[in-house]
Amino acid sequence: MLFKSSSHAVTLAVVLFLGCASTETRSSIPELRPLERETEADATEQTETASTPSVPTGDLNLKDALQASLAMNPRLAAFSWEVRALDAEVLQSSLLPNPELGAEFENFGGTGQFAGFIDSEITLTLSQLIELGGKRRKREAVAALSRDIGGWEYKSARLDVFTATAQAFVMVVAAERRAGLAQQANQLAIETLNTVSERVDAGKVSPLERERTRVLASSSRIALDRAQRELEMARQNLATQWGAEIPEFGRAIGNLEQIGPVPPLSELIVHLDRNPDLARWTTEQELRQAELELAQAGAVPDVTAAVGLRRFTGPDETAFTAGVQFALPVFNRNQGAVLASSRRLSKVREEQRLVRSEARGDLKNAYEMISGAWFAANSLRDEVLPAAERTFEAVQDAYQQGKAGYLEVLDAQGALVAARFEYVYALESYHRARAAVERLIAGTLAGGGDSDGGVR
Repeated sequence: MLFKSSSHAVTLAVVLFLGCASTETRSSIPELRPLERETEADATEQTETASTPSVPTGDLNLKDALQASLAMNPRLAAFSWEVRALDAEVLQSSLLPNPELGAEFENFGGTGQFAGFIDSEITLTLSQLIELGGKRRKREAVAALSRDIGGWEYKSARLDVFTATAQAFVMVVAAERRAGLAQQANQLAIETLNTVSERVDAGKVSPLERERTRVLASSSRIALDRAQRELEMARQNLATQWGAEIPEFGRAIGNLEQIGPVPPLSELIVHLDRNPDLARWTTEQELRQAELELAQAGAVPDVTAAVGLRRFTGPDETAFTAGVQFALPVFNRNQGAVLASSRRLSKVREEQRLVRSEARGDLKNAYEMISGAWFAANSLRDEVLPAAERTFEAVQDAYQQGKAGYLEVLDAQGALVAARFEYVYALESYHRARAAVERLIAGTLAGGGDSDGGVR
């Protein structure tokens, strides 16, 4: 299971599932939260009232981004056709075999009395294959459970798409923030260059300091250009989530500072079973058991019953015919298929153990990441940033008064810029880790933020 990144509203995807799922499938899905109901309703209305859903334009919030992906994501559109195909396979599995109509001509075109069609016999038969051993019912069960598995896979795919969309949205919000910080850093470097130039012109410092400051200003312009390019890439990545070739939206409106403490890991692990990647395995076992029962039914030979009408040309008379036919299970009793199905049933149990173990490991890793990001963001906000800002202001004033050296100004300025960028990275990491946790528990992470999502 891959680490997913987004705001925690991404978990709405787990409840947006098709009606084809079985009763057991539906019972493990949590109720829709307010944002989930609102987003699902808006997406449904958009799909029903417009032949082509509209691409987001103007300022964009998380809800709009999620709604656009729900309505227009190419992966979901393709997946929905596969689910419909599985529905058609359920229909096909319930159909009876077609009856067969046959015609047979005998005793014609020979010699003597059998020359021509004088004493020929013509027989018309109608035969029907009768499946025994409950094959049709068991075949229907296999097809229905396969459809339910497809429903679980669709839920997982939809949740993945929502995760990817929210991840891209957070990346845009963070990239916009970093681009702004890069602009501020560049402006700060220009102001420092102007201050140093004034002191050089006044003969208070060496011209070498101006050259060094000019290098710093050039580096800040390069960093600003890099931040702007990263922002454009993040915007393109977000637009791709709803199949757009170019981003047409404006700013991404979100509050990265909306963070909160995380509950203990023990409280999260108990919710792993809500994850569709884990919840599906009950249906998976039922499918393998149904396949085993269908294979066992294959050992029971089917019967073909036939009735017919025979016409005797010579005496110009008719008679009825009837018969049955079935295979003798001497060599092939479907034993290979039964053994294969039995082994696949054992295999699925081991796969379930593996997936559950991996999910627990992923949850622990994501929990460590969100805990670390939470600690880093709070430390940077409450301690590091205020201290860096105070230090830079003090050193800058001291430099203008000739009480501090040039290198001290550069060190203080670099520390302030680095702290601001580090704070944004910590906030982004928090929301990415929060989304990973919520992807795994298929629910909202208690603590911090609002009830519908973090980056709004």
